[in-house]
Amino acid sequence: PLTEMFQEIRKSMADEIRTEGEQQNLLRAGKYYQSNPKILVPHLYPFSTKQVTVMEFVRGEKISNAFAGDGRQRAIMARRLSDALTSDVIFSKEEEALFHGDPHAGNVFHVLKDPKDPYRIALLDWGLFGLFPRPQRAQLIQLMLGIQLNDAHRLRQHLGALVQGDLPADPVKAARLDQTIKETLQQRSKRSNFDTLGDLILRLGKEGYVLRFNLALFIKSQVTIAGILAGLDPALKQDDYLMERASGLVKKELPKRFLYTLWIPKWNSHSYGSMLSNEDVKDMLLRRLSGGSKK
Repeated sequence: PLTEMFQEIRKSMADEIRTEGEQQNLLRAGKYYQSNPKILVPHLYPFSTKQVTVMEFVRGEKISNAFAGDGRQRAIMARRLSDALTSDVIFSKEEEALFHGDPHAGNVFHVLKDPKDPYRIALLDWGLFGLFPRPQRAQLIQLMLGIQLNDAHRLRQHLGALVQGDLPADPVKAARLDQTIKETLQQRSKRSNFDTLGDLILRLGKEGYVLRFNLALFIKSQVTIAGILAGLDPALKQDDYLMERASGLVKKELPKRFLYTLWIPKWNSHSYGSMLSNEDVKDMLLRRLSGGSKK
């Protein structure tokens, strides 16, 4: 069952050293971000060849080195990074979002001496990238809610976002899958949502499930980003900040949500920019209220 997944990994690793493929990725990323002034994707020069990529020089530094010694500016930089590579991807208005598949600090630069934006980010090395359709992003949100709410049923219901093919109908295999989800939630402790999803992916792989490569790649990229965020601003929690961004979207959606509350059949609609239904929002509010006394 793992053959297909290993073939996808092999193809991605092979693509990463194919110069022409990387050049096409660079062009595609440049087009995707062309209207975003906060992100710089180096321009590919037309005299590139099949063996050599010639692109715009970016005067910058590793994002982990940005504003050394200045905690306030590093905190702003951390939030800019999280916006660009996490929330803007998940909540993209595009039907198919694009994301950088290998966002370690050497591939994510702080652009130096930009007169218009001192926090501009340059994304380098597009050998590995992924496409993220809206339906899959909506399911990812449900998976994260399942972890946040410790809701094994919700995780089970949306596991198709992680696994290719039908989930097992055999009672023994289905029970084993339920146990895998239960063990993942029990081991969560203080880990982030993306760390927990990474653990679940590992467990599913060991059980022989064929995983969806693009979502596994996105989750892995988020774990990498979390490490950079911790270095820039140790006080910033990736989960909390993503929830803050989602809450901001929900507030903007309140008039539409109010109408959908009056019209009961639309109560569970996920047609909002946040992709959270009124039922989801209610569940999160109850969770916050129940934990309020502890906080």
